[in-house]
Amino acid sequence: MNRDEQMKNLSRAADWRAALIILKSPFAEDSRVWQHVNLNREEISFRKILDDGTFSSGERILLSVAASLFNRERSINLWEVLN
Repeated sequence: MNRDEQMKNLSRAADWRAALIILKSPFAEDSRVWQHVNLNREEISFRKILDDGTFSSGERILLSVAASLFNRERSINLWEVLN
């Protein structure tokens, strides 16, 4: 199964769909993100992604939102993040 088919299958789950919508838009070709996404094992290591200090503040906000939508254990306060 190719990458697009894997993403389509994973997108059936709400958590994956939310995260992939964000990751595929501004980060479609960004190896800083995709090196930590394992579609075969159905894992995204947002901790490793967010530990990378090279993202702009806007990129970090998007990644934090994606992490929160993907993983219930990681929550953010949108009011604080977007103000």
